[in-house]
Amino acid sequence: MKEQVQAIRGPVLTYSDEHAAGDPRSNINYFADAIIMLTDGVITAVGPAYQFAGHLPSDSAITQSTSCRIIKVSPDA
Repeated sequence: MKEQVQAIRGPVLTYSDEHAAGDPRSNINYFADAIIMLTDGVITAVGPAYQFAGHLPSDSAITQSTSCRIIKVSPDA
């Protein structure tokens, strides 16, 4: 069965539980133009939209969103 790949494009704020010594804000990232990639309904990647150029299948559904998404990212992601 073929995997279903979808993407949400828009602003994204991510954070992790990992803190760098001395800077508690180092675990926060904001991307004004980001992609949240979902494979079979599960988030498989998050990052700046330019990083996804050529990596999404041509038949992927891309939904534009102007609402910011806040996502907790695990340290190993």
